[in-house]
Amino acid sequence: MSADRYELARLLSQWVPAQRRFRYAAPPFLGYLEAPSATTAPSPHLIVQGWLFNRGRGVRRLVLTTNAGTELDAAYALERPDVAARFPGEPHARASGFSVALPLAGERGQLRELELWAYLDDGRRLRCFRFPWSVAGGVTWSAMRQGQLAERAKSAGRRAFDAGALRLERPRLIKDVEAILRACAAGNGTRLDAAAVTDALVDEYQRWGGPSALRRDLAAAAARSSAPPRPRAESETSTAAAGGRRSILFVAGMCPSIKHGGGLRLFDIVCELAERHDVDLYARYREEHDRESLELLLPRLRSVRMVMADELDAADVLDWMRRRGRERYDVIHFEYPGSAATIAPLAERAGRTLYTMMESSTRAAAIELARAAAQDRARIGAAARALIRAVRTERDALAACDVGIAVTDADADFAVRALGARRPAIIPTCVSDETFLRALPSPIERADERIVPRSAVFLGYFEHRPNRDALAWYLERIHPLARARVPDYRVYVVGRGDLSAPRAAHAGDASVVFVGEVDDLRPHLLAAQLGLAPIVSGAGIRGKINQYSAAGRPTISTALGASGMQYRHGESIWIADDAEGFAEGIVTLLTDADRWRAVRDAALSIVREHYLWPATVRRLEALHER
Repeated sequence: MSADRYELARLLSQWVPAQRRFRYAAPPFLGYLEAPSATTAPSPHLIVQGWLFNRGRGVRRLVLTTNAGTELDAAYALERPDVAARFPGEPHARASGFSVALPLAGERGQLRELELWAYLDDGRRLRCFRFPWSVAGGVTWSAMRQGQLAERAKSAGRRAFDAGALRLERPRLIKDVEAILRACAAGNGTRLDAAAVTDALVDEYQRWGGPSALRRDLAAAAARSSAPPRPRAESETSTAAAGGRRSILFVAGMCPSIKHGGGLRLFDIVCELAERHDVDLYARYREEHDRESLELLLPRLRSVRMVMADELDAADVLDWMRRRGRERYDVIHFEYPGSAATIAPLAERAGRTLYTMMESSTRAAAIELARAAAQDRARIGAAARALIRAVRTERDALAACDVGIAVTDADADFAVRALGARRPAIIPTCVSDETFLRALPSPIERADERIVPRSAVFLGYFEHRPNRDALAWYLERIHPLARARVPDYRVYVVGRGDLSAPRAAHAGDASVVFVGEVDDLRPHLLAAQLGLAPIVSGAGIRGKINQYSAAGRPTISTALGASGMQYRHGESIWIADDAEGFAEGIVTLLTDADRWRAVRDAALSIVREHYLWPATVRRLEALHER
């Protein structure tokens, strides 16, 4: 592997002290913005500094801009011999330091976002860093003395004025919110009060951009798509001959990963397609999570570019293509919402474009808003803001591509109803042959002797909020009921993520075993008698149910957890949405051997018929040809 972006980023993460890191530069730059600091002498200033260089090209000028219209030249080309030592041979590394002082007098009440832009020797102007004022402002306020409290009071008065102006617009805002809520109804029976949601939104936007941002986001969510499909000539829509070898690019907001369900789905698809096609990958990369997966991918792919930016940049994708002599691809796949902003600029470089909703982010946001309204009204504003922003992103992404892809019928139906999209094709998440199926006993029934009686496993990626919500609900409401009826029952919680809070809450409880991250899931699945999926939030498909079933372990799930899948209650799965019914399923399948065996056998048949990758990827390839 040549010392390209991901290798350099690995060096950076080892070198820059953790306490000084703030964020990475956006591609094509390398560098860090160091944590902003504040000074009050001779007057209040925010100090923005760090280091930056653009491999093989010169940066002529750096400018700090604010949303209030301020532009300040940064002192650039400052000596950084420490950087030069890390990148020998890079002509711009030594003079890579920058610093700029932003006066705060008269600015603070208006500041919402800061950006640093570079003017290159070739005439281009590119953004290097963008960060919200809420982050830098926290640093600044902590450093301000009492003498600046008057300015803070003035800002508070301005916010109060803005809130008053919004209240005058309240009837129109309520009407817009009501239209969005009606279109995005989660279908769970929860009635949402548009007036209450609107008031919560007004309060939320006082922290996130103010009234202009609220008006803009609401208008964008209520409008029809601003990204109509690009007309294509007939010669453009036909790619390689049916069954022929194609050039395929994946642009992904997360790296294909063997560490969690959504990443594993993409990992498996990429590997399957790479067997028959020339596949390139451009993806966001996190060294601590993705290194192992990337090492497995590299031998299979033709070309890879990993970026550590917060947002994917279409200009960097095009620059990477140009440097490799690649003008077009037969097919470009856009994966995860983080890729959505790159679709329009890249669509003309593909014969066929596809956007995958790993889950419908709009449907997930609608479900979360309904939960907040029913359980925690303090979260309504944040949930509503997430919903209206998801509407525009997902709607425009589906409209800009030739083909939308959903993982379940439930997500596809929602996209039609709520977003006015053409119905996405269904490509479900299957069981990984690469990392899972090959090492299972065959036939799977031979693994029954490994079972620990009266045990269940809850498999999850606990950095994903729906899994945290599910674990909290299970431990609080369901587990005590199951234990009361089966005293020696034990549950094993397996997966990566921060489990410190539930671990502390259940310290000393031998019936809850927090296993945490493991290198191989299979021994833990085969040791359990049951698999649990107590899902109460989120959308998409629950790959854990397929993994339980493929390992020969029946599943107890909520209806939301099994939504859009082929399993049927009482036959191949146990479904219950209340704690008592969920606990009843656990007790029944723990104690009734004949029922356990019938559900296990039916679930195995479902996996083998519907959730294996070879046949599913063939259906995906057919979408490349239309």
